[in-house]
Amino acid sequence: MQTLFRFACAGIISVLQDPTGKNPVIQYDDEVTNLIGTRVNVYFVKTVSKTDGKEYSKTFDLVPVVQETEYLTWTDDDVARLKHGIEKQHAKKTATTTNGVGTTHLDTTTTVASDAEVPF
Repeated sequence: MQTLFRFACAGIISVLQDPTGKNPVIQYDDEVTNLIGTRVNVYFVKTVSKTDGKEYSKTFDLVPVVQETEYLTWTDDDVARLKHGIEKQHAKKTATTTNGVGTTHLDTTTTVASDAEVPF
């Protein structure tokens, strides 16, 4: 849940920098209403159900959108690096998954419900 709030830059109360500056400590108000109006990129995959054999979409992982807020900033490079990592992680997982019912594979279709940036 913290990842969703961090990537959406939602409900952040304060950020404390550690001495190295690499691992900030973020304090959140994780009330779900803080997510209203925020955006994240969602990586969807198709999964075949083991019980009925039907294909369903499920969330594989999340990545932030490019944005700058008072507490956190996600640049084009940050987002591209995270997307690449998720795609690589999915490819590795898919390569080790057996064929047949229950196999996960990449959904190459994209649906956009608004004029926002096209999610990956």
